[in-house]
Amino acid sequence: TKISETSGAGWVPVSPTDIQVFGHGLASMTGMGSAAGVIAVSCFYDDDGSTNAGAVYVLALSSPSSGVAAVDATSKLSALHGGLTTVGLAPAAGDLWGTVVASLPDLDGDGKGELLVGSEASYADLLFLSSDGAGGSFVARAGVRLSSATSSPLPAVMRARIVAGTAWGSSVASLGDLDGDGAPELAISAPLDDAGGADAGAVFILSMVPAPPTVLFKHGVMVELSAGTEGAGRLAAGTVAASDSVGGWGSGASALDDVDGDGVPDALIGLSYDEVAGTDSGSVLVLMMNADGSVKSQQK
Repeated sequence: TKISETSGAGWVPVSPTDIQVFGHGLASMTGMGSAAGVIAVSCFYDDDGSTNAGAVYVLALSSPSSGVAAVDATSKLSALHGGLTTVGLAPAAGDLWGTVVASLPDLDGDGKGELLVGSEASYADLLFLSSDGAGGSFVARAGVRLSSATSSPLPAVMRARIVAGTAWGSSVASLGDLDGDGAPELAISAPLDDAGGADAGAVFILSMVPAPPTVLFKHGVMVELSAGTEGAGRLAAGTVAASDSVGGWGSGASALDDVDGDGVPDALIGLSYDEVAGTDSGSVLVLMMNADGSVKSQQK
């Protein structure tokens, strides 16, 4: 089944209906009340409220007797819809909010998964959604902005590394529970970070703390994967070069099952413009992870 501006399948875009870059980011939500599933779909060039502010659609799916999936209900999260203004997280012009989306496990104890939304404006939003219980009309009932602001729950060491113009937050992912404490570890990318080389990029791994309903991160804990931090517990020396954009758009990071059998989930990160096989050919790193978020070994 194809879901697009013209394909139907029960989906009708919310004004403005001239959607742009719909589908760049996708996430399957958990515990959201729809038997056939709920997906979050980014639309980060959406002009709701202002030019290129961005938006995310939350679609509740149904499975008709024909076996062909359809959209049963549509909700939009933007500056004008879905409660973002109410919780103080409305995106502004040029934020490109929704570059990517990631599904997180239940953090506040209500039985529903959470949604992490990236942007091009040096922040990411962690949203707690609610619905009518039947898989429709999703709204943000609460949320937290992850940024360099002192009010952000990020550890100070992370806030200090968020620099304007590095696209921090443009790619976000949950890596699963690496340390087994019941809360996920997050990977947040800054593909234009200059650590170790111009636009070489960086991926930051952060450890959350189980403290429902509060969003907490381990203080002082951050693993930086960049050209400037290569070595033991990080990427191998020579992995990242200038302009590689490690953690680049749409190729930031992704969770893997336990590849090496040590009981700790592993991870993937992308090097969007790695020239290992030609100009800007790109590559992917398979990372064998340690429980503290550091890297045990890697394979390109």
